[in-house]
Amino acid sequence: MITVRFVFIICLINCFSYSQKIKINGVLFEKINSNDSIILLSDSSIKDEYYEKTYLIREIKNNSFYLKNEITYPQMFRVRLKSETNKIPNRRGFYFLDKTSTYIKIDSLKIAGEVVGEIGNEFKNEFTPFFIKDNTNQDNFDSILFKENNFFDIKLLDYVIKHNNSFIALWFFIYDFSNTGYSDLKNKILNSFSIKMKSEKLWKIAYNDFHKIKIKENQKFPKLLLKNTNLQPEKLTIPKAKYTLVDFWFSRCRPCLEEMPIWINLYNLYNSKGFNVIGISSDKTENVKPYWQKRIIEKGIPWKNYLDENAIFCTSEKINSFPTNFLLNEKGEVIQKNIQPEDLEKILSENLK
Repeated sequence: MITVRFVFIICLINCFSYSQKIKINGVLFEKINSNDSIILLSDSSIKDEYYEKTYLIREIKNNSFYLKNEITYPQMFRVRLKSETNKIPNRRGFYFLDKTSTYIKIDSLKIAGEVVGEIGNEFKNEFTPFFIKDNTNQDNFDSILFKENNFFDIKLLDYVIKHNNSFIALWFFIYDFSNTGYSDLKNKILNSFSIKMKSEKLWKIAYNDFHKIKIKENQKFPKLLLKNTNLQPEKLTIPKAKYTLVDFWFSRCRPCLEEMPIWINLYNLYNSKGFNVIGISSDKTENVKPYWQKRIIEKGIPWKNYLDENAIFCTSEKINSFPTNFLLNEKGEVIQKNIQPEDLEKILSENLK
């Protein structure tokens, strides 16, 4: 009798646990068309391999919806309505789901919602306040991700040291790395997770992806096979110079074109003293002849230019923002990423006499 009762209790616990995992209730605090659908989708900057499911979609009825909770490891999603596809990239905020998630609140287009569950609670109550002291609303969270001077990475390292089992921190490492590429500081963050986290599938994917990067601080710029301006294959050659700026751009990038005269001016001033520039364009095939080749002539770009056609190398290196540059020393080693013109001019004026 005791055995039967014990088995019955275990069954009840299992059934209750399963019922908790199988359904996530959701509510949308916004008037919409009655036949619209909610989409939880992967972030476009992150590879699909990080996700168990790249999107979850459910119909909305009376501003409510539910999702079958089939998550086996914590996932980070963005949110969009089906009617918003091709209109906006995604709604504000990040939504974290795990096996314990039971409720999703989607607010208005401009206000981020929240998820009730262990990982959702960590994001709301611990992670976000750690970064935003005066305002725990994650509406302002996007603004700190790409601050200058490694602000986000420095804070993320502090958080990982204190919470080395955090999937939230790991997902933001992945998000940050996917958008900004390699750095020694990021390497330290990745290695600061616990032994338990390092055994997780998600960490292993991140580790393998991270260590495929070829452009690394204090290491020689990689040997690349690209195309020259005649569209013939050519190995990139680092010129003999005390400083070389490798400038990643493309022909229809307005910030790139606006910055170009500044680099040309520095090149003209310091080239004879030991400064050189290499241009690497990520133009799509259809833009190579009508734009890229013409821009080089129109802008009077005096240095060697290469083509990374369709951004194959840039994509693998997580170079998603243009312009992006790397400053090399006389050994061809990377000494700084995304140096500002005024800072470069100071270095050149002080070191090239």
